Amino acid sequence: MLIADKRDYRRGYEKHYQSYKRLKSQNADINSRRLLLVYSVECGLKYKLLDKWNEENPLKILEGSDKKR
Repeated sequence: MLIADKRDYRRGYEKHYQSYKRLKSQNADINSRRLLLVYSVECGLKYKLLDKWNEENPLKILEGSDKKR
């Protein structure tokens, strides 16, 4: 399993969203655009959750060592 940190999720959001906008302006395949938008939202939400919980790395959350969440 790969563990991404908060910075990775922020970058993932930005890159996927920029790709989505570029493909939209080029009238590319709608399914490809939708998939990029889903990935962008997923990364953005994970980033926001880590930011809200003041975590840089979700490893503690995945291991269940933090009972607050």
